[in-house]
Amino acid sequence: MEGQMISKKYIPFLMGIFIFLGLYLTSLYHYLLFHSLAEIFSITIACGIFMIAWNSRQFIDNNYLLFIGIAYLFVAGVDLIHTLAYKGMGVFEGYETNLATQLWIATRYMVSLSLLIAPVRGGAGEIREEEVDGRACLWGYEAESELQRVVASR
Repeated sequence: MEGQMISKKYIPFLMGIFIFLGLYLTSLYHYLLFHSLAEIFSITIACGIFMIAWNSRQFIDNNYLLFIGIAYLFVAGVDLIHTLAYKGMGVFEGYETNLATQLWIATRYMVSLSLLIAPVRGGAGEIREEEVDGRACLWGYEAESELQRVVASR
C-alpha cells in the first residue's frame, strides 16, 4: 500500500517530464508546430486568467485581479494574431516575419504596461471603494489593440 502511494505521488512529475520530452522532440521535427503548440498553451493560460478574474469579480473586493484578467484577455488575442502571422502559417500573406515580430513586441509591451498600471488602477494590497469599470476597461484595451493593428499594418 505504501508503494502505491509513492507511485501516485510521482505521476504528475512523470507526466510533466513526458510532456516536455514530447515538446522537445516536436521542436526537432517541426519548429512551426512546436511554436504553435507553445503559443496556444500561453493563450489558454491567459484566457484562463481572464475567466477566473471575470467570474470572481462579484466575490472579491480588490480590483487588481479584474484589471489583470481583462489585460490578459487582450494579451491572448494579440498572441493569437501573432501565432497566425508567424512565417509559414500562411494566414497573412506578404508580411514575412516583420508582422509576427511586431505583434510579439506589442504583446510584451501590453503585458508590461498592464502589470505596471495594475497596482495603481486596480488597488493591489488594499480595498478600494470605487470599482474598476469592466466595460470601460474592455473598451480601453480594445482601442489599444486596434491602434496596434493599425500601426503593425503599415
